[in-house]
Amino acid sequence: MPILARETKLPIAELQHNQPIQTGMFYIVPPAMDAFYASGRFHLEKATGIGPKPSVDRLFASLAENHGRHSLGIILSGTGTDGTHGIRAIKAEGGITIAQLESTARFDSMPHSAIGTGHVDLALPPEDIAQQIHDMLAQPDISFLFASKPEPSEDEIQEILRMLLDQTGTDFRDYKRNTLLRRIERRMTVHKCKQLSEYAAYLKQKPEELYELHNDILISVTSFFRDTDAYQALRRVIEDVVPEGGHEIRVWVSGLCHG
Repeated sequence: MPILARETKLPIAELQHNQPIQTGMFYIVPPAMDAFYASGRFHLEKATGIGPKPSVDRLFASLAENHGRHSLGIILSGTGTDGTHGIRAIKAEGGITIAQLESTARFDSMPHSAIGTGHVDLALPPEDIAQQIHDMLAQPDISFLFASKPEPSEDEIQEILRMLLDQTGTDFRDYKRNTLLRRIERRMTVHKCKQLSEYAAYLKQKPEELYELHNDILISVTSFFRDTDAYQALRRVIEDVVPEGGHEIRVWVSGLCHG
C-alpha cells in the first residue's frame, strides 16, 4: 500500500469480507485470499489449489457474471497468465477489456497472455488507460444509444452488415438481431461513438475494425453449461430419457467450440 500511496491521492484500504462497494477507493486483496463479487459486495475466501493467490481470474469472472456488459477488466504488468480466463469471461458477457501495452510493461507475461486471447479491446500504455476509462464512462449508458427510439436505423444497420460481408465474407443479415445490436453497441462504446452513423463512418475509415466487430459477434461463450434454465429443465426429465442398466447413450451437438 505505501507504494500506491505515493502515486495517488485516493484512499487505499485492504479489502474486507462482505465489503460494500465505495466509489473513489483503491482496494488491496489480502495475500492468500481470493476476492469475488456478488450481491453488491466483495467477498473473501481462503485461496486453494494451484495458481496465483489472490486470483484475478476469479474476481473478473464474478464481475462478468454479476454485471455483464457493464464490467470492465484491466490487465497490467505482471508475471504468469492470471487474468486471461477472466478477460474471456468479461468479453463473452459484452464487457470492456483493456491490457497494458506489452512494450511498456516491466513484466509482460500477464498482458501478453491476455492480448494473445484476441479478447482484449484495447492495448494501451498505462498513462493512457485512465483517460480512456474516463472517456468511456463519460458516455451515456450504451443502453440509451438504441433506447431513444423503438428501433435503430435499419438503413445504417444494413450498411454495417454489408461492410461486414464485403470485408470478412460473413453474412450476418439473418443473425440474431439483439445479439448484433449488443455487439455493435459494445464496439461503439470502445471507440466512443455516440451515434450509429458515427460508428458506420468509423468503419469506413478503419476497415480493420470490421474484423474486430466480426470477432465480437462470433465470440465464443466461456461455458458449455451456460444456459442454466435449459439444463435444469433437462435434469428433471433426464432419468426418463437415459436408459438404465448400464446402456450407453451419446448426444452429439454440432457447431460448438466449447464442450
